[in-house]
Amino acid sequence: MWQLLFATSEEALVKLIPIIFVLSAIMCTRSIAASLSVEMLNGKNGEAFVYSDKLLRVKSNDIVTWKSTNPGHNAEFIAQGYPAGAADMHGKISKDVSYAFEVPGIYVVKCTPHFGLGMIQVIVVDDNLNNLDQVRKLTFPGKSKSVAESIFAQISK
Repeated sequence: MWQLLFATSEEALVKLIPIIFVLSAIMCTRSIAASLSVEMLNGKNGEAFVYSDKLLRVKSNDIVTWKSTNPGHNAEFIAQGYPAGAADMHGKISKDVSYAFEVPGIYVVKCTPHFGLGMIQVIVVDDNLNNLDQVRKLTFPGKSKSVAESIFAQISK
């Protein structure tokens, strides 16, 4: 059958090389998404009601799963606390939830029952800080205000 398509094997190879090159380039430039895990905890290092990471830096298409390690917590984005065009996320209490980060920017996550107690997290996708001013203007009740200020100071450096 190949003889019908190409007169010689050299001719076949010459025609296949560009196709192989293009396919290889596509495969090499595609980023492989990482899967990361965040624990929702009653305490860590003497601090009550926390996510295992207060600041997380990820790449586009990475998937983060919030694990209900201790019951009574959830993970959801604060209204206006994520980039335009990104899908919202609302995890249920005491349930794991996963989210694939497709839009670069800053995302602010809260535990609904413990928001005022400082249980927040900031995720930066692709080191993009374009919506930093937007998330700095959010209202953070109670202890979450000082936690947010501390995290924003870290990402502004």
